[in-house]
Amino acid sequence: MSYLGFMKSVISVSHFLQATLQLALSLLVLILSASACFAETTHIDGSNKETYERSIKAMAADLTAEEKDAFARGLINLVITRFPPAQGLKGVQQFQLMPAAIAAAHITLDGVSREDILAKGFDILAAAKAKQAVDPKTDSEAPVVDCLRAKVQVSEATITPASFGRKFSFKVINSLPWALGGVRVEYVASSKGRSVPWAKGSVSLDIPGGIEPGETKLLQTSLSLFPDDAPEAVIVKSLLVDVADPDMQQLIGTVTVIGWAETKSPLTCGP
Repeated sequence: MSYLGFMKSVISVSHFLQATLQLALSLLVLILSASACFAETTHIDGSNKETYERSIKAMAADLTAEEKDAFARGLINLVITRFPPAQGLKGVQQFQLMPAAIAAAHITLDGVSREDILAKGFDILAAAKAKQAVDPKTDSEAPVVDCLRAKVQVSEATITPASFGRKFSFKVINSLPWALGGVRVEYVASSKGRSVPWAKGSVSLDIPGGIEPGETKLLQTSLSLFPDDAPEAVIVKSLLVDVADPDMQQLIGTVTVIGWAETKSPLTCGP
């Protein structure tokens, strides 16, 4: 698996950050597709890149789906925060160093334990849930969300096998009076006869060229964190969560998206 699969010089800063995050997630495909055939490993072996990848794959082999989610988040966090040039940086500046941090991870994470990675991941998940729980804007934003979903329709969502993980595709129709620069969409993948979904989550996508008023566009992204034993054909439900305006400012703005503006859009969902 290549560590540097894109060129920063040919994409915008915002799209670069989105691609960087996808690069980081693709590094975890080996982890999250791990099977129990690996011998138990409790610490990262950073002797070289090969032993690094084998050890993290082995460490994730017997984790539950919830633990794998935490492991993935914790690992990504440690990859960048333990990379010396990134220390003290935040946001865009920090994530611009992700490719180099991934390339050096076998050195910077040598000896890190599975327990430390899981602890960091669960801390990140807990912080995100706590932020949502105390957000006073949730109820007041409900009418805006309803308006947004009426004017920006997400349909024909599919999740299909890909070289790494799955490909998530969906159609977006923009009936707002202004162009969309990005969308945030939640998904649930299930199958008949099973009461528990195979996967659920959300994606935040930059839209190269945007989606102009009255325009329809098919969007696609990869889902690296997808169960290995899920069937090829799954039933997909999708739900629009938020959109970004041409300046990458979110209309609802309850969640921070790396590479997008931290300020809310001055535009409205109005008529």
